[in-house]
Amino acid sequence: MTLNEENKIFKEWKEYQEINDKLMKFFMFSGIPESFLPYPKETLEEALNIVAKAHFDAGDYKTSETIKTTISFLIFYKKDEEVFDNITNSTTLKDPKIKEALLNNLKKARDSWAKTKR
Repeated sequence: MTLNEENKIFKEWKEYQEINDKLMKFFMFSGIPESFLPYPKETLEEALNIVAKAHFDAGDYKTSETIKTTISFLIFYKKDEEVFDNITNSTTLKDPKIKEALLNNLKKARDSWAKTKR
């Protein structure tokens, strides 16, 4: 992979972060399906590490650290089958109070995102 390709992946990853927050709120108990990612986890991690290093080497430590922080979000992504099994077997989501709290969190995330887009 070239730095140009990695920067393209990084750009798409930054754009993807807009929905990442909502996915985390919805799938928090079960993990997020990997198929939602714009690239395979390994490709994202490799590209983001290289871009973070390039920023670090250029003296842009803040951007480098921010990129490294977003890499940690990948831990929430799991194989699709595992996520669906977790959802199916989850007793947590069967609790009406938890389900209501989850829906409220999603609505708040949507409203917050809508405000930033105006």
